[in-house]
Amino acid sequence: MGSAGFSQKSSDTVGEVVRYDDNYVSKPGKSWWWVVDDDYVVQRLLRPGYEKLSAYSVDWWLPWSSDQVIVQRRMIGTNVNPVTRDPN
Repeated sequence: MGSAGFSQKSSDTVGEVVRYDDNYVSKPGKSWWWVVDDDYVVQRLLRPGYEKLSAYSVDWWLPWSSDQVIVQRRMIGTNVNPVTRDPN
């Protein structure tokens, strides 16, 4: 998960927070926004190949509305095509 230059790594070092890195190189098929890995994602819609862990109600400012964000984990054994975001 990433936000404002922070990313929660989901590797062997669970809970390690990764901060801005001058040597970061974006990976093909992933967002340019400091994506280290995509085992876990937080977004508004459920992503194919991921399981829902939890959901949180949020209020959006523009336009003013209420909705939810979903915390998701990639399902074991699922490879997600980085271009289409669909499971292979």
